[in-house]
Amino acid sequence: MQRFRETLEPHFQLYPHLHLAFLHTKLLSEICAEVYLSQEGQAVNTALDMVTILVSGPNMVPVLTEHSAALVSVTLVQTLRADPVRLTRVLNELRGVLVTKRISPAWRSAINNFITAKLDAYHTKSNDRGGLQHLADAAVGANPGRGMDDGQSSGDVDAADLSAFRKLGYLPMFA
Repeated sequence: MQRFRETLEPHFQLYPHLHLAFLHTKLLSEICAEVYLSQEGQAVNTALDMVTILVSGPNMVPVLTEHSAALVSVTLVQTLRADPVRLTRVLNELRGVLVTKRISPAWRSAINNFITAKLDAYHTKSNDRGGLQHLADAAVGANPGRGMDDGQSSGDVDAADLSAFRKLGYLPMFA
């Protein structure tokens, strides 16, 4: 990926769609590395770089914008626990900028609905952990640093979450 980047980097400023396509490819490879090699953290930084291009860049090829926004939203939702305040702000920024981009209404709706549902679920579960819950967790030996351990956390993405994306032809590799 580094050699590929070195070859393309001189063209990124002039062709932001090329930069976005490169980052899309890089993010997919980092997701594979995280899944298969248990490496963490690299994908979030690449996803954040993609959001920066989507937010500040010109209108690009709709298909690239659609797939990039979907991949970024899924990646950031899965890592929401790492930095919930920052990632919530970024996801809301992405959701807001999609209104101005040339993408199909079906994609816009699917991405917005996905982000809204996952953020609402995350924040609802976070708020439900207040009150006396921390005392109950301590009594049974739950690790308070781990957050929501009641099966599937709201940051997890399963096949049902991605059904709207699949109907649009998006087949992510991590669900």
